[in-house]
Amino acid sequence: MNTSNSKLLPKTTSSMNTAQVDQITSGGDDDSKPNRSIKSIIEQLNQNNNNTDETTNDNPTTKPYPNVITQQQQLLQTTSLKRDSNSSDNRINGQPLQKFKNSVNVVSAVNTLNHKRSPPPIPPSRSKPQTAGNIKPIIPPPSSTLKNTSPTLSHIPNSAPLQYSASNYHKVLDNDNPFDDSKETDSKDADPFSDVNEMDNESSAASLSSRPRRHSHSHVTSRGIGNKLIDDTSIDTNSNSYLRFNQSIPSLPPKKYDRVLHKHNESDLENGPPSLPPRPQNKSAPPLPDRPRKPDRNNNKEKNKSKREKEESDSDSDHSADRASDTPDATRVNRRPPKFDDVKDIYSKVTTRTFGIAGKFVVTSSGHTRIWLLTDGTNTRTISHDDSKAVSLCWRPTRRVEDIGRYIWCGTQDGHLFAIDINGEKYIEVNKKAHNSQINFILHHELQLWTLDDSGKLLIWSEGEDGVISLKSKPQSVKVSLKVNCAIVVGKHLWLSSGKMVEIFSPLETYGSVLKKIEFGVDIGNVKCMTYMTRKNDSNDSFFVYIGHDDGKISVWDAETYEKKSVVTDSVYCINSLLSVGDYLWVGFHTGMIHVYDVRSSPWIVIKEWKAHKAPIVDMQLDETGLLRVDRLQVASLSEEGQIITWDGLMTEDWIDDEMVAREREYCDSRNVKVLICSWNIDASKPVDLENSTDSRQFLKELFKSTESPDIIVVGFQEIIDLESKKMTAKTMLMSKKKTDKQLNENITHRYKLWYDKLIEIVQQYTNQEYEVLVSDNLVGLFTCIFAKKSEKDKIRDTDVAIKKTGLKGLHGNKGSIAVRFIYDDSSICFVNCHLAAGQTQIKERNTDVAKILDNTVFPSRANNSWNDNKGVFAHGGDGSMVLDHEIVFFSGDLNYRISLPREEVLDAIEDKDYSLLLEYDQLRKQMNKNPGFRLRSFIEGVPNFAPTYKYDPGKNIYDTSEKKRTPSWCDRILHFGTNIEQEHYSRYECKISDHRPISGAFKIRIKTIRKSHQDKVKYKVERTWKEEVIEDKKREIMIKWIKSCGWNEKIAVKTLDENYV
Repeated sequence: MNTSNSKLLPKTTSSMNTAQVDQITSGGDDDSKPNRSIKSIIEQLNQNNNNTDETTNDNPTTKPYPNVITQQQQLLQTTSLKRDSNSSDNRINGQPLQKFKNSVNVVSAVNTLNHKRSPPPIPPSRSKPQTAGNIKPIIPPPSSTLKNTSPTLSHIPNSAPLQYSASNYHKVLDNDNPFDDSKETDSKDADPFSDVNEMDNESSAASLSSRPRRHSHSHVTSRGIGNKLIDDTSIDTNSNSYLRFNQSIPSLPPKKYDRVLHKHNESDLENGPPSLPPRPQNKSAPPLPDRPRKPDRNNNKEKNKSKREKEESDSDSDHSADRASDTPDATRVNRRPPKFDDVKDIYSKVTTRTFGIAGKFVVTSSGHTRIWLLTDGTNTRTISHDDSKAVSLCWRPTRRVEDIGRYIWCGTQDGHLFAIDINGEKYIEVNKKAHNSQINFILHHELQLWTLDDSGKLLIWSEGEDGVISLKSKPQSVKVSLKVNCAIVVGKHLWLSSGKMVEIFSPLETYGSVLKKIEFGVDIGNVKCMTYMTRKNDSNDSFFVYIGHDDGKISVWDAETYEKKSVVTDSVYCINSLLSVGDYLWVGFHTGMIHVYDVRSSPWIVIKEWKAHKAPIVDMQLDETGLLRVDRLQVASLSEEGQIITWDGLMTEDWIDDEMVAREREYCDSRNVKVLICSWNIDASKPVDLENSTDSRQFLKELFKSTESPDIIVVGFQEIIDLESKKMTAKTMLMSKKKTDKQLNENITHRYKLWYDKLIEIVQQYTNQEYEVLVSDNLVGLFTCIFAKKSEKDKIRDTDVAIKKTGLKGLHGNKGSIAVRFIYDDSSICFVNCHLAAGQTQIKERNTDVAKILDNTVFPSRANNSWNDNKGVFAHGGDGSMVLDHEIVFFSGDLNYRISLPREEVLDAIEDKDYSLLLEYDQLRKQMNKNPGFRLRSFIEGVPNFAPTYKYDPGKNIYDTSEKKRTPSWCDRILHFGTNIEQEHYSRYECKISDHRPISGAFKIRIKTIRKSHQDKVKYKVERTWKEEVIEDKKREIMIKWIKSCGWNEKIAVKTLDENYV
């Protein structure tokens, strides 16, 4: 590698006082040039640093950079940035590094001003270097001139020296907190969790609210991304493609930043990276239902409960209180994959188990190392490593921003190590003697690389005096656990897992002694993957390790105290990969699914979930520096089939959609329409029964007078036929129903036809408006009929019906749902009529039915079929294929949730009209309030200020007097989901022909009409804000952090960019 003009960026401000810094960065006494060049600033900083050293040190020969100024002046006088076109250190995409117009070139230019042979500064040691046995420090002790000169940074630019002493050894063995730096004077502000090797951004999340913003980024980090051991010996090594290419780093457009410095104070930038942009919040999002408090029950009543009543009470809880802390809230999940439009998927022809991503390139390795171009998905270069099969990869950390994503280390099954320049055609370094067994992991820690093999041999490779980590250097050897399946570096600690055990080491201090051993019991599965995340709170930073298990659980551990904080039941499927991206935890499953969680709240919130791959996911990697190089913060996932897909780590589309929703009034006209919903379990009654009952006629009259002139009338019946009849049940199981149109066909049963005709007659008789049937459909005992005003019918389009059976595990239609959706003006609306599992204690079964209906009911997809007119119609990134893709959803029917109190207590409360007491023991309310995994949690229900509607003796006004004596309950319910919904009433009616009482709800909903031209203008403004302000601000903040990580303090970094980055 040609490094003739490539220089390291040293620490030059550590020994300067504040007045000197202010004088230099402000231009000193000469104010005629307010925007001085970076070259002149660096020269003066180095000159002052040398002057300070000469006056404070007795031995002038120990100055860290004795000839920097002279050689820099000669360089500036004798050269005009003429560079070797074959060196990436001198040119990027063939363009000279000049004018410093973007953040990448700023750092590159600063690097060239420092002499190549000037050694990188060594951070002050935490204690006097000593030897323990035959172990000697890799890095010699720092010179006296460097003592107490380390700048206050959240990153350590250099590799810390390995020091082993008896005092340090025993201190850790005595369980002293290895994260406590209070006793360390020379580097007390150094953050042990900093990781400059991958330019990670620390967490800067503020204190959490109970329901944080749906999309809120506070930092982006790639720290703790562990490699996973996957033993695969059947890897194809055939490839003979060799192509030449040059790595491209795009220039950033000039931009003046006038707001960034007001967003963060100095401590924010020192203690953590800049935050990612907050997602706009939909201010009118539906709130969670009120959560009534459970009053203390009389102890005597508790003792006097019968065995059956106690079982019912225990079943009612359904362990909701326990699951409240270990089940994510998936009620508002976004299912749209965060894909890039200009990035292609990679399809490796051979089995791939390890890969890396940086900028526009993806590197895969097996028998050969292959370089892939993301813009077209092609294999542009193949590099051989002597037929050794690779099992681990890691990018080499560097001080030079030009070298990020250029050099990669490869470990093989034979124990060989290769250093590869992806711009070349052959490896540049090789070491075949360092390891004798398979190298399973290559990990980075600060400016070090750690290699770990099957035998438990850990080698620690540090950078040399030229700032490069070389395979020709002599590494430090440490013995740790053998045959581990997962390894990550958390701060200065190494976490290793095998089976159900995790061991924690501190190889830089204790030479292989185990700090902590964590063993999992039978209630949790084997460890499959690990990652870690930093979360900021009011007092200090908290560090948490997330461990994924093969039974779908995630255990969360405090990285400082090694205490288990929680166990989250994420899924029943194996978790193969974990990745921390800001405040979000990305989880890759064996099913090929990826879930994204906001882990700041309790319970966790499921932000996104989508089907990423057809095959199991093997690994995920984060490329945060891609935001500087190719304007993309990239997350890549690898499947067992060798497919690599790159995802948008910032979830840009979601941010834009959220902002568009917040600004809907700028491009939408709205109006109010009325909806009347009637739900009734008619217990196989016939239309003639209504005619023979006085109270039935009164019911119909009251129903249609409950709200004035509704625009939409929805009638949903359950048990239109006798579901308890064994003969009828057997018959319906053998029936085949196929209907493609929206009208009743000749195959409909006689009962359905009778009710269809009767409903048309009733609507005509009891309303003063002209209505037409919009849609009608049935499923065994379910029947739905929707009417629309004739004047409104032309404004309704794209009507679809979807039926879901839930009886007998989805095979039988005695239980299930009928879902009808349509678009009204430009608002999407869905109505669900359902009948859930019966039984006093069958809460789990009912919850399962709800999940099947909401998650598995599928409508024809509209948004992807050249449906440009429906842009902005659906919600949560959906395409209209699922129930919750719609902006407004009504969920009604015989939900069968009961009241979990003894029957006599319920009857007493009904007699006293103490409905608030009954609501506190209503199973549906409890699930909505306490079970975060309940799929109806985000729905809202009006308060039922009426007596329970079930179960009556037919024809009487008396609750069940049969042998079963069922407890009265609100089985019949109407819930709604979405914004801009106002409920006018929630009522029951006294019609005695069934064992249920009918109910109704009237709603005023606001629907919108999109003005397309205005919508396009608003979206253009939103996208421009995202690109020119939000993204550019993030790039600037990352550049400040990068300069700080190279040894400059925050004040110099900020002022340098402010004065020169114009």
